[in-house]
Amino acid sequence: MKKHGRTSESRLINYIINYFENLGFLTTTELNLGYGRADIVAFRVNPSNCQARFENKQLRSIDRLDYYTLLRLLPEFENEDPISLDFLADQLKFSASHIRSELLSFLIRFGYAIEVEPRQYAKINGFIPVVDEIVAVEAKVKDWKKGAIQAKRYQVFANRVFLALSVNYFHRVNCEILKKHNIGLLTIGDKIMKRLTAPKLLPKDCDRFNFATEWLWRYRRQDIKRVLSNVS
Repeated sequence: MKKHGRTSESRLINYIINYFENLGFLTTTELNLGYGRADIVAFRVNPSNCQARFENKQLRSIDRLDYYTLLRLLPEFENEDPISLDFLADQLKFSASHIRSELLSFLIRFGYAIEVEPRQYAKINGFIPVVDEIVAVEAKVKDWKKGAIQAKRYQVFANRVFLALSVNYFHRVNCEILKKHNIGLLTIGDKIMKRLTAPKLLPKDCDRFNFATEWLWRYRRQDIKRVLSNVS
């Protein structure tokens, strides 16, 4: 890791992790969701949704984007008529056999969908994201332009994005450009400061947002249980 004086990206990252965890987020680093590898991703857990997932026994994470596309097409079993396999094949542009054996079989097996009658399907208990908000942060010691470009990409899956920079280089930043692109700004010196607030937006790709939340459900379920125990 290159160092600039007493500042390094690893030092910035440690400050940022502590900052968001003190706000009640769960965090991870170097998460790759297809639009670059975000330095820090922070998740704000939804306790009631997590509890519902446990009660519905929907414990298996949904770890393919195709599953989310299919779930959006499936009607709710409780109050809508099921749809046919042929309709799904037409909408998804996959063969009926692929949808049935590769996609529906997974969703049915792990409690997300049901075959109501032969070749007629619906989802059960909906799909309940375990996270209310995702924040993605790109940390750079001084190259704010490169950092802003990378942070902008994370708006595909995140509700808020931030650029984090050493305070020594804050004077170089064009804050109007960051505001224009809805990018927040954190600076790190002896402490972390929020210079620009990032507005909370809908992610550009809701499937990738859900895909990111399921990473947490798959790898950090013990931490989620800890959050639930603190709430109760």
